[in-house]
Amino acid sequence: HARWAPPDTTVVTGVTGWLGTALVHRLVRDTSRGRLRVLVHGSLEATAIETQLDSLGADSSRVDVVVGPGRNASRPR
Repeated sequence: HARWAPPDTTVVTGVTGWLGTALVHRLVRDTSRGRLRVLVHGSLEATAIETQLDSLGADSSRVDVVVGPGRNASRPR
């Protein structure tokens, strides 16, 4: 089997949920990965993720926490 090279940037949504949190913790520890971009709904979630990453001793220079539109943002129908 050919081994796939990890992408330069990995984007994860749903990072405040159980599975998303576990995935981010795993990806942060994987030094073969390039950048990690995590998408959150608001500044409180961003702060929570940044605190978790700090507690892991994660290399924060590889992680971008991006705040997107809130849950109540209007969506096209």
